[in-house]
Amino acid sequence: MLSSVEDPQTDLKTVKSFQSPLFPAEDSGPVERPLWSHYHKPIFVLVIGGLVLCTGVALSLVSSEKNSVPQVLGPVFLSIGLMFILVAVVWFPIIKDKLKPVTLSFFSIILFFLKHILVLSFFKLISLITFRFICK
Repeated sequence: MLSSVEDPQTDLKTVKSFQSPLFPAEDSGPVERPLWSHYHKPIFVLVIGGLVLCTGVALSLVSSEKNSVPQVLGPVFLSIGLMFILVAVVWFPIIKDKLKPVTLSFFSIILFFLKHILVLSFFKLISLITFRFICK
């Protein structure tokens, strides 16, 4: 049996006073996340794509009629690796645009609606032309 009883409030105070970059203090306001936290997923996909692509190159070079490696396996790994790399390369500008602060003005709102009206009217025109072409 313990001779001194610990106060649970002191344990809570020590937990609340703990600060780190991952656990900021509650009263510190908004904290900006580091860039690696935004870009870690596309970097991971890019690395995996490169590894799969290198595996496809190696399998394509090693495959012959004498080996037990199926000849289709090399090109399959090549295409999957290229798809992963392409997704990662496209993902970077998307994140970059997402991190930009958005400034709304009257002119930008008008341009947004005009673009959407033009796109919708273009698709409606294409669908009408296609419908008339099919019905003939």
